[in-house]
Amino acid sequence: MWFETEISSNGIRFTSTKHVRRHRPVLARLLFAVFGLVSIAAHALPCFPGSDPVTQNAGNVVQGERVCYPSYSGGPAGCAILNFNSNVAWGPFTITVETYPGYPYLCPDGTQRGYFVKFTGFYGGVGYTRPKWQVLGLIYAPPGTHSTTTYSSGYLNGTSESVSQSFQNTLTVKVTAEGTYSNPGGLGGGGGGGNSVGWTQETDSSTAVSIQDQDSSGIIVPGPVSSAAGVDHDYDIVYVWLNPELSFAVFPGTEVDFQGFAYDQRDTVTGMDVVPLTIGQLKGTQTIPSDLQARLERTWDTTLGALNSADFASIVSADPFANNPSFNPNTDTSGRFEFPEINGAPQDLIFNYIPAAPGEQPSTETYTSSYNSTSTLGQGAKNTFQLGFSIDGSVTYGNAFKATLTVSDDLTWTNQWSHAITNGTLQTANFTIVGPASTDNYTGPTAMQVWKDNVYGSFMFFPEN
Repeated sequence: MWFETEISSNGIRFTSTKHVRRHRPVLARLLFAVFGLVSIAAHALPCFPGSDPVTQNAGNVVQGERVCYPSYSGGPAGCAILNFNSNVAWGPFTITVETYPGYPYLCPDGTQRGYFVKFTGFYGGVGYTRPKWQVLGLIYAPPGTHSTTTYSSGYLNGTSESVSQSFQNTLTVKVTAEGTYSNPGGLGGGGGGGNSVGWTQETDSSTAVSIQDQDSSGIIVPGPVSSAAGVDHDYDIVYVWLNPELSFAVFPGTEVDFQGFAYDQRDTVTGMDVVPLTIGQLKGTQTIPSDLQARLERTWDTTLGALNSADFASIVSADPFANNPSFNPNTDTSGRFEFPEINGAPQDLIFNYIPAAPGEQPSTETYTSSYNSTSTLGQGAKNTFQLGFSIDGSVTYGNAFKATLTVSDDLTWTNQWSHAITNGTLQTANFTIVGPASTDNYTGPTAMQVWKDNVYGSFMFFPEN
């Protein structure tokens, strides 16, 4: 059992592992008074190790960070929480402290045995970066106005996001948090264990965080308004997050820790403000409803403001067909698309989209496809975005954060294969394809391939002939 005490002169707090973040000032002062007297006696005892401290590298430390030291001279291993006043400059530090474990680590006369530990490390700070938006998902429309793609209950919509490309290659960039939205001073975060309208986050790798929405009732995606259009990617849907915050701990010159996502509570929409936008709406070929346009204005953010044409053009790039109608997954070497699985094996799934004969009803075909793994090539598929940002934090933090970036005015992040979504989690979709009627005058390809998008986990339809 570790006792809790406080040594205010060093700004250091020792705590039991059972009471890491609890602090009772009155009890702490009493214990400090008692241990202060014990300290005088302990220095005179032969069982006290004396002035030969253990040196323990505390690594990168921010306020409230717990660092641990090994066993020394028969004493137990233990932990300390290093707290620094706000006026302490960031940078390297060395602090020597002494600690007094309780029973059974006592001297022969019954007094407590104490020992020194020298901590070395680098003190950093925490703040939030606020990009104007982030792309969280992309879903493709099937061909045919009466066709649908149904993503089954439990389908995980989302992606894995890495920010490593934003930072100078001389820095260590790593993920240090998992599945929690923090809420510093009420300026960001969501609480509730990282949940907000179904969206959750978790560590996906040492440099990426997976952010995903598990749909309890499934998603039904319709085809275009005209069956004559066949596959029309203007009806593909992009999920855009309008109030994101990214939490970072910055240790200038050494390390940047990505601590996960939060949402900006200045937004009048509480929680994560995620909207579906069609490629047509982003390109200006389809109308954006007035209530949706009001959310895109982001009037609550007086720094970054509304989404504009440049933002729309960048978001559109999430869909490889939007700017390149001749894109062909059969010849693409990026690994972005691969065949889905049927009975556990990849299969080139072809379905017909053939006009009905005059006077006949169009045929309806149904298919089911799934996957729970991604090939090695597919795991390298990426979708990268770059845009400006604002800072939620002190001026000092903001300057330090910008100094770590490759481009000081832009934040670069990459959407990529999500280990959390595709590894061992069965993702299933049902396709109901209703062909065109003779009156639709459809003259396009009649054989359609099904592919899965390794970046966003959705299924895509490609006219093969």
